[in-house]
Amino acid sequence: MNRYGPAEVESWMFEFWNEPELEVYWPGTDEEYFELYSRTFHTMKNISRNLLIGAPGRIITLRSNLFSERFFAFCRERECLPDFIPCHFYPHENLEGFFEPDEEQSELRKLEPYRILLEEFRGISPNPDYLRDMLTREKQLLEKEGLSDREIYLTEFNSTAFHRELTNDTLYKAAYIAKNLIDNLDRIQGFGYWVLSDNIEETSASPALFHGGLGLIAQYGIPKPAMYAYELLAKLGDQLIERGEGYIVTKSANAYQILCYNYCHFDDLYALGDTSFVTPTSRYSGFKNERTVKLEFQLDGIDSGRYTIVRRSLNRSSGSSFDVWVEMGAPSIMTGEDLHYIKQRSEPGRHITHVDVENRHMTCTFTLEPHAVELVELIPVI
Repeated sequence: MNRYGPAEVESWMFEFWNEPELEVYWPGTDEEYFELYSRTFHTMKNISRNLLIGAPGRIITLRSNLFSERFFAFCRERECLPDFIPCHFYPHENLEGFFEPDEEQSELRKLEPYRILLEEFRGISPNPDYLRDMLTREKQLLEKEGLSDREIYLTEFNSTAFHRELTNDTLYKAAYIAKNLIDNLDRIQGFGYWVLSDNIEETSASPALFHGGLGLIAQYGIPKPAMYAYELLAKLGDQLIERGEGYIVTKSANAYQILCYNYCHFDDLYALGDTSFVTPTSRYSGFKNERTVKLEFQLDGIDSGRYTIVRRSLNRSSGSSFDVWVEMGAPSIMTGEDLHYIKQRSEPGRHITHVDVENRHMTCTFTLEPHAVELVELIPVI
């Protein structure tokens, strides 16, 4: 507060603790966690009532609500209900059935779920809409607790918790991000992808450039397709026109944006942990329903005139540093020149045309290979 001033610090959001229901992060009892939270909450609020505190930062795919129910009951008793609700999401279902909702929380801890999640890739949900369904469940829990007015922030999410999941480097992750953010765009207040860079200390470093790390950026600052997915999403307008399976249409000022994606989910064998048909250089064998998708949009009611059409494409030929690396021979030792080449070649495709719009409507088409993401911007020429 002394360094930055109240106005700045009061704009921050403090997530209190990380996944306290897992022993690796909180080896004490639930009651000890609750007490630490209460004392911290009241200490901060005594400094400023406007400081924003969220808790408990739990994984919403752990199906038991017991921890949250006990936590919120404690908060009511101590008058320390959190200002917002932070959540974490990884689509693993391998814990399901290990415990019943009425079991004591201590029983859950004995399972060492964190070790299971990080050391073994198994139990990925076969449900491509798992995030949407788990957020619905979380909102129902908060409504039951009388906390439906609290904002929800997904402060950690990814398609896996495994730091060596080889599809993390591929084009698949771009479509995964596009689908899940668009599907849940207005259902919660924020999404925090875990994590920015593959250079993270949670696991030992890998000598391989593309080793399946969780980051948006590989070693040496090489952007992955996932990073470019965020870049395209950031260009969407602030007015929603329409969205549906595989697309969203937005407007900003007098420009229009259409973003489409071709999401393909893991096939059942791969999701269960059979990775025998995937290699470091061949990582697209673990998906089902792979097909090329064609979409056509007709925009009606737009102003007549001349427009610049900017098309940005993420596919295996454009915007995928992993596929560039494979194409160049998958070298295990990289020179500075090699790294520069990958960075230059991994930019999304870009194509610009101009059209004259008459009668206030125009048609826009997309042809998307599996896992591809594409953004079209219609910008009026003034």
